[in-house]
Amino acid sequence: MPRYRYVCDSCDDERLEIHLSTQEPEYWCRKCYVPARMTRALTMPHITKDTQKDTPKIGDLTKEYIKSNKKLLEEEKQKAMESTHE
Repeated sequence: MPRYRYVCDSCDDERLEIHLSTQEPEYWCRKCYVPARMTRALTMPHITKDTQKDTPKIGDLTKEYIKSNKKLLEEEKQKAMESTHE
């Protein structure tokens, strides 16, 4: 659910409300208890990044594959040279 920041027009008190965009929040200030107009203020979106620390990085995986394939290529070259020189 999105988070919204509201500011009281009377006392400038701020509060965060979590509700759907289709729902209406309570329009009274909890600090001054005046049924004042609570204005929705601009907020930055709350974005969470789901990262796993156990997964290897793509660059490390690529280096590992290159290293293992280099060994295989050298072995195949050696076999090819032995079979043609016999």
